[in-house]
Amino acid sequence: MIGLKNLIEMICDEAIEGDGTLFQSDLVDKSGFDKVKVTRILDKLEGKGFIERKRRGMSNVVILKG
Repeated sequence: MIGLKNLIEMICDEAIEGDGTLFQSDLVDKSGFDKVKVTRILDKLEGKGFIERKRRGMSNVVILKG
C-alpha cells in the first residue's frame, strides 16, 4: 500500500499521462486504498480546488485542474 503523499503524486502523474484525466477506479486499483478512503481524499482535494470529478456512466473521472 502507498502513502497519502504517493497517492497525490500518482493522481498528478496519471492525470498528466492521460490528458489531465483518469478514472477514480484506477486510483483505487493502483493505490491499494479502499474506495471509501480514495473518495475521502479526492473530496478534500476537490474542496481545495486541485481536482474536479465528473460522472461518466458508472464511474467518476478525476480531472487535474491547474
